[in-house]
Amino acid sequence: MKEAILEYVQREEARQSFIKAADTSFEHYKQTGLHITFDEFSTWVDDVQKKPDTAIPKCHK
Repeated sequence: MKEAILEYVQREEARQSFIKAADTSFEHYKQTGLHITFDEFSTWVDDVQKKPDTAIPKCHK
């Protein structure tokens, strides 16, 4: 039982951390307008599979 509770707490802490990171990222986007499009992201993912050192797309407005 103790192990199950510890696992639950760890999952909830990870979940809260993810939510906080998402909220922070969204606030940054609202303030700056910087982003990449889905197509840019999708192309990058395809390229990374072929060449792992492919640079991440630059954010833009």
